Amino acid sequence: MGGKLVANGQDSVTITLQLVDSHGTVLRTLPGSTWRRANLQSAVAPLGDRVAAAITVITSEMFGSAMLPLANPPTQPALRAVDNGLRLEAGMGASQLGEDKAQAELNTFDLAVKEDAEYLQARLWFASAASRQFGGEPMANLALAIVENDTNNLTPYERKLLDALKADVSGNHELSLRSWRDARLAPSWPNR
Repeated sequence: MGGKLVANGQDSVTITLQLVDSHGTVLRTLPGSTWRRANLQSAVAPLGDRVAAAITVITSEMFGSAMLPLANPPTQPALRAVDNGLRLEAGMGASQLGEDKAQAELNTFDLAVKEDAEYLQARLWFASAASRQFGGEPMANLALAIVENDTNNLTPYERKLLDALKADVSGNHELSLRSWRDARLAPSWPNR
């Protein structure tokens, strides 16, 4: 990890962090954040949480660098919820006794969205779970519409997920399958 600290006048600083691999290659420059000097310690804690989540995404066998968002990394609670939801979806995790598996997935991805509303991938996985629910297409469409409003912050992997889910919800299963195949070419879930 590297970064830059720049004073903004007398009362604030801007911090820009970079995630760097072992060869010194910059993997991602995180959006800069400006804070008042008086609140610097309390303001840096949320940034540390997101940096820890970014490191988890990059180094995890479950995720991979393709799943690191272009904008801010997710919070750790949101990332844990997505991790749990993907494990449920893949049959690698179990829902609570008596809880419907499909509803448990939807609830878990919903928790991820609530934990970090900026984490677009959580909304994509929520849409995926909703589309598999009987009558869940309107929920899926709403989640996808929110993601579509922020396409500038989508990675190529997330764009393929969005394409696959939009096609799936609209009933175009051929296009959906093609988009899922393209998404699987990225070194990340569900390819691992």
